[in-house]
Amino acid sequence: MKTITPFEAVNRSSLGERAFEQLRDRIVTGVLKADTFLSEVTLATQFKLSRGPIRDALSGLERIGLAVTDSRGRTCVRRLTKSDYDEILLLRQSLEGLAARLAAERGERADWTAMERNLAAFLKCNDLAALARSDVEFHELIVKAARHDRLLDCWQTVRWPFETLLVSIYLRYAKESRSQAKVSERDHRRILRALRKGDAELSADLLVKHIGHWREWNPVAEATSE
Repeated sequence: MKTITPFEAVNRSSLGERAFEQLRDRIVTGVLKADTFLSEVTLATQFKLSRGPIRDALSGLERIGLAVTDSRGRTCVRRLTKSDYDEILLLRQSLEGLAARLAAERGERADWTAMERNLAAFLKCNDLAALARSDVEFHELIVKAARHDRLLDCWQTVRWPFETLLVSIYLRYAKESRSQAKVSERDHRRILRALRKGDAELSADLLVKHIGHWREWNPVAEATSE
């Protein structure tokens, strides 16, 4: 059985921010499973915090789509379904297609440099969860390069649920994941070349097709659908 390391003590000056980040990352990587009850009292004890910052952390998890609160006020890890996955991909195609067009027009050298660094590190990730994080971060760099704050806000609503699902994909198809990562890197490099050239339509087309490819890899079609 895998040993779960204890939560780190949190400096009170950060309130619930670091508690939120630790809980978020454990949900994304599957350490905290779907439907796990998130007790304010228990978590406050584990983090050595009062219940207020923990309540803030749980509210933050709800805002990013990783937790839900039932009619009795109990918060648990959200169970993502096949429908969630399909909706997220469709929304990402719309949002990131627009982001790619804008990034091709507004992007700067620093943006392309950051993407190059991401690509250089991507296949060197030493575990599948880190691979998924790096993959999603490339897409985040494109959205940020669009210089459109409201677009970024909209994209952030699906960022963490998608990363959770992507980790699940990589873990579920562990044998194929490294090969799939190479396909993603190839696609990412093509997208970056189009962005650098300022070709808005090609950038958007490549990105939308790249996201659409993930429809073949739905991780919840069998394992966690309702």
